[in-house]
Amino acid sequence: MITAASRFWICTTTAFQGLFTFRIGSALKSFNFHGNKPEGEIPRSLTNCKQLDVLDLRDNHLNDTFLVWLGTLPKLKVLSLRSNKLHGSIRSLPTGNMFPQLRILDLSSNAFTKSYQDSVSTFESHEDSVSTFESHEDS
Repeated sequence: MITAASRFWICTTTAFQGLFTFRIGSALKSFNFHGNKPEGEIPRSLTNCKQLDVLDLRDNHLNDTFLVWLGTLPKLKVLSLRSNKLHGSIRSLPTGNMFPQLRILDLSSNAFTKSYQDSVSTFESHEDSVSTFESHEDS
């Protein structure tokens, strides 16, 4: 378990297996877990990490739908979910208090059925500042 006192957690390209849980009141600011190849869903307990500003889960085997609940993280600035097995439709994302600080969003190389580019354009307050990466097929 990642403790409430943890502020930065980096674990890249290891053979880590298992589930993460995040406690309420977690001080975690950055969670970098790219290239570890875990399977399954992204832990919903991440919503307990209200200080989280970077979430990097790229290059894994995560199998889930788009995680609108991540939009409740008030300080999230960077969200990278590239190269996983994420799937389903990305409906228009709600505006308002969803993803209030988001600046970088990378959802490329997944199996979404709707272009997220259209959904991202609903961030009226971030239109000029949110960077996105186009979906592409790996050859």
